[in-house]
Amino acid sequence: MVLGCAKNHVDAEEMAVRLEQAGYTVSADPAAADLIIVHTCGFIEKARRESIRALMDVVSLKQDAQKQKEDEREDGTGSPKILVTGCLSQRYPGELLEGIPELDGLAGTQAPRDIVDLVRRILSGERVVEVGPPGRGAPGTCGGEISGAPGLRYRPQSRPWAYVRVAEGCRRRCTYCAIPSMRGPLVSRPLEHIMKEVEFLSAAGVREVNLIAQDLGDYGVDLCGKKLLPELLLRLSDVPGISWVRPLYVHPDGVSSQFARAMARSKAVPYVDMPIEHGSARVLKLMGRPGPDRIRQAVDTLKEQVPGIFIRTSVIVGFPGETRRDFEETMELLAECEFHRVAVFGYSLEEGTPAASLPDRVPPQTRVRRIREMQHLSTALSRQSSLRLEAKVIDVMLERPALQEEWWAGRGVHQAPEVDGKVFLRIGPASKAVPGDIRRGRVSSPGLLNLWAREVAD
Repeated sequence: MVLGCAKNHVDAEEMAVRLEQAGYTVSADPAAADLIIVHTCGFIEKARRESIRALMDVVSLKQDAQKQKEDEREDGTGSPKILVTGCLSQRYPGELLEGIPELDGLAGTQAPRDIVDLVRRILSGERVVEVGPPGRGAPGTCGGEISGAPGLRYRPQSRPWAYVRVAEGCRRRCTYCAIPSMRGPLVSRPLEHIMKEVEFLSAAGVREVNLIAQDLGDYGVDLCGKKLLPELLLRLSDVPGISWVRPLYVHPDGVSSQFARAMARSKAVPYVDMPIEHGSARVLKLMGRPGPDRIRQAVDTLKEQVPGIFIRTSVIVGFPGETRRDFEETMELLAECEFHRVAVFGYSLEEGTPAASLPDRVPPQTRVRRIREMQHLSTALSRQSSLRLEAKVIDVMLERPALQEEWWAGRGVHQAPEVDGKVFLRIGPASKAVPGDIRRGRVSSPGLLNLWAREVAD
């Protein structure tokens, strides 16, 4: 069971590969399992609550299995064991063990690397607690230790895209963020390991790779003292079979002319996720983030070098000390930059972070009102972006047949997986399509997130 971000899903794939290679069978049915792994998120309060709810659901399943065994006059030893891993257990191990005594094991963010040993010990009857320093070393859905091949990973079944994590941890110190305390410092993967993984994915049918990290723009700094993302984009464009490369989570300071030129000259789609977090210079300084002038510079650089680029962003509403004017400056900057999508988050107080001790906290009711107002702007910007595509011919990567005959669900270059909606494309009745095909379609009906289009001849 996996909670949280795309990086956690990549962790889960790695754990599944390691366990299968050690002789275990991975099942999607918790009721049939000897051991259930819950890979948690601890990023913000909402994510923590979701992880706790998932854990309690698994505990209930374990208790029901024990009761059934007792009713059948058995000893109850056949009920599934529970291992909790990930960011929540890295951050709150003591609280979880005390609050949920039914746990049979707990490990932190190093769990993907050590999963085989953890599972072996728990299934042998040991109650395992393994929480080391935050982080886990160089990631990779494979590390170098699985079959000696740095690219081996689960093939996403019938899915033509995949996430590829290029680094773990973060070297920045945004004052509101607890991620470094859970994921540790920046550790980049060797470029050749990433290349081998993408080659493996391409051979397995993947046509789009989505590059992820806590801050993709910092990739390589710890390896050689310079940012290697531009080089990585260019190198990945040489992998046969890969059609689209999508960079996600780029800090504004990571947007340089070199990066933008590499996007324009490679198979990178004209899309980037660049969180700005706020629009007020005063609040951004309190956050430890680049100011609005640097944000504008990054946006201008991308739009100059990559015409038609779609820029997704995120903002935090209700940061300590945020005034009405600060909030309005954020809305003004979002409208000025014409962001393609805006994810809106309410400020979450994270213990142990510098922002947790700041004065002048925004009252909850004020924060809620501002979140709603910001969401209205986000909706308007999304609608505006979609309307610009009306009657335009766009590339669509097919993912699966839609429910209606002759229609396929896919995505345009402006849509990252899982967050930006779909394109529903009508293709000709005689057309033979498979997931991963790229077809041309004229947009006939632009919705807020989803678009409808009809295939056009090349």
